Amino acid sequence: MHRRHSFVLALVATLTAAAASAKDITNDELSRNPEIQTGQIVTIIEDVFAGEPRDAIDTTIRIFMCESGLRQGSRAIGIIRHLDAQGNPLRGGDGYDIGAAQIRKKSHSAPWTKQLNPHAVYDNVVYALKLQHGRLAAGEGRFDDWYPSRTCWRQPPLTMVYAS
Repeated sequence: MHRRHSFVLALVATLTAAAASAKDITNDELSRNPEIQTGQIVTIIEDVFAGEPRDAIDTTIRIFMCESGLRQGSRAIGIIRHLDAQGNPLRGGDGYDIGAAQIRKKSHSAPWTKQLNPHAVYDNVVYALKLQHGRLAAGEGRFDDWYPSRTCWRQPPLTMVYAS
């Protein structure tokens, strides 16, 4: 499963790289098709997390699938969404969790948080990376901000359904 996962990620990145750079993918350019939107967001994750360990990138993708995608029981089914069906940034939980990474901006006070808009897909992914780096700098677990969904992201998704 892990080899298939890496192959699919490489294929998605290759197919979508020609279309536009990851920074050029805005909310307006995100597809309403969940499989295509997933491929677009994976492209952004690959760009933003370039230089990070491969296992951190793969775990981040699984976290995004668990946080903003669809689940069957406690397992992700391979979808990442930033926008809801109406084209608005996805809101989860009590309405404070935003976008693909389900960022809860009111819970973070680092100075850089004022420079990022988690409603924008690219900033949402950058925000997730900065949260991870902040946890590491504090000697904490890289993925601690997403601990409530850990039973989901610690296992592989049921399917990988990206399209480009």
